[in-house]
Amino acid sequence: MNYCFDQIVSHSKAPLDYISPLYGKTGFNYASFNNRYRVSLYSIFNDRKSLSGYNSDGESNIQYATNPGKEGNEIFGMVYIKFKGRIQCSKLYDTAIGIEKYS
Repeated sequence: MNYCFDQIVSHSKAPLDYISPLYGKTGFNYASFNNRYRVSLYSIFNDRKSLSGYNSDGESNIQYATNPGKEGNEIFGMVYIKFKGRIQCSKLYDTAIGIEKYS
């Protein structure tokens, strides 16, 4: 997990457009002793960003990034979750499945 206090180092001290204040990746991997079974679960996330932390002279399109449910006062946060599993059926074949969720 990372926290970022973003400012352009100049006389204006303007914030950066696109960097979320809080973001990160967390995950879990498991492999059986003989590597026949493997499971992986991980998440990538970032926090919401208020419009006051956005650079009005920046190059991002703020009108497309605001959250209508919050009356346009913040930029979307994001969570991406992925699950992967694999079973080795024989020396030549294996079966894999993956599930992804983005919100």
